[in-house]
Amino acid sequence: QRDADLGVFALTVYFSGGLQSPVIALMMLIIVISTFLADARRALRHTVAAMALLLAIALLQEGSGFFSGPMVTDLLAHYFLFVIAYVVSGYLAENLRRNEELLQELLLQSRTLAVTDGLTGLFNQTHFFRLLDRETGRSQAEGLSYALILFDVDHFKNFNDRHGHLRGSETLRAVADVMRRKFRAGDLLAKYGGDEFVIILPKADKVGAYLAAERLREAVEKGPFPGAETQPLGKLTISIGLAAFPEHGSAPDEILNRADKALYFAKESGRNRTVIYSAEIEKEGE
Repeated sequence: QRDADLGVFALTVYFSGGLQSPVIALMMLIIVISTFLADARRALRHTVAAMALLLAIALLQEGSGFFSGPMVTDLLAHYFLFVIAYVVSGYLAENLRRNEELLQELLLQSRTLAVTDGLTGLFNQTHFFRLLDRETGRSQAEGLSYALILFDVDHFKNFNDRHGHLRGSETLRAVADVMRRKFRAGDLLAKYGGDEFVIILPKADKVGAYLAAERLREAVEKGPFPGAETQPLGKLTISIGLAAFPEHGSAPDEILNRADKALYFAKESGRNRTVIYSAEIEKEGE
């Protein structure tokens, strides 16, 4: 498009006074636009093309007397302005692109920080609630199921008291790393709060979620966590509660509440186990 524009402007320059035509400024504008909207190589090509077109115009106007006339001076002056336009606008365009890339990177970082937990890099609690609402709505609309896994680290207060909060934070990060290894890329992993974690498994039923939860529990139990030997069970363990949509509820808060009740039952019945929510849990809690 800009190549064609240069040709049109060159013809206009020729028929409106040659090197004295004010339309030459529009050819310079094409160079400036090229530096901002195209890459440096294409902008340089447009600059050289504009200079060649001006030379052709001058030769057509003056013929054999061109090289001995004052038009050479005018031509060189225009060349100088073209080069200045290319260099200055190219410098400004490059800085603009760098600033835009930096801004995009900062925006991406801010979006990431807004939805992730600073300690573990998993989704944070606020974003988890958004994801849970979205997954519930999608599953309702498409007639699908999903499962929710809620777990915490057994006797984590004891671990912090024995080893300090710094070692405790390192352990929570390590647990998050185990979660990433044991779940599918499409599963939604979040830190729920303190030493609690939550996972949404789209298109999963309670059986598939139970198997996934057990793989996680066993991996944590066998994991090399420094200081785990001082825990009451002699190792780091987790207790897991599980509920599934729509079997255990039709609303996000119902699913979360029932996974929480299953987690409470897992802790009350000895810890280091996975419990699927059932009506019997409600009866035993009464």
